[in-house]
Amino acid sequence: MIKALFLLLVGGAGAIMFGQSGSSLLQAHLKALQDAPSLTATLNAQIINGISSSYKISYSKPNLLKIETADGWTMCDGKTIYTYVKKDNSWTEAPATEDAVKQTAGLNEAWAWTAFFDKEALKTVTSSKAGAARVLKGAQTTELALTLESGAATLFIMSAPVPSDHMI
Repeated sequence: MIKALFLLLVGGAGAIMFGQSGSSLLQAHLKALQDAPSLTATLNAQIINGISSSYKISYSKPNLLKIETADGWTMCDGKTIYTYVKKDNSWTEAPATEDAVKQTAGLNEAWAWTAFFDKEALKTVTSSKAGAARVLKGAQTTELALTLESGAATLFIMSAPVPSDHMI
């Protein structure tokens, strides 16, 4: 499966300005996620030859999360993981074990942010290569092509912090 994702990485400015390698950009991304106490983002994911989908994620350490999609939402209050499916008008509950929270945060569309909860999350990346600088929706980004054990992905790392009202 090939994935294309837009990535907001607050710490990416120095990496891009000094022309760091793909590996350095990826390591900066991992460090920023692991050091952050919380993360809130709206992201658009598009599978190649597929439609674009919007997701809202909110993560807080140690194990709080909310993921909103067009199909429903998943939320963890630290003790229980609640999942609501709109089309069925149904919801489920599951214990919020450490592994369950990592798995929930690691949905395909948000896998690049899974390192927020799981230090080993991106170990399936076998190589990375920094690519072209480009402007996407008014924001300066650098393309980061990743080869994964199960396919490929492209992240677009922003070169400067983005105002909170700017959606990528």
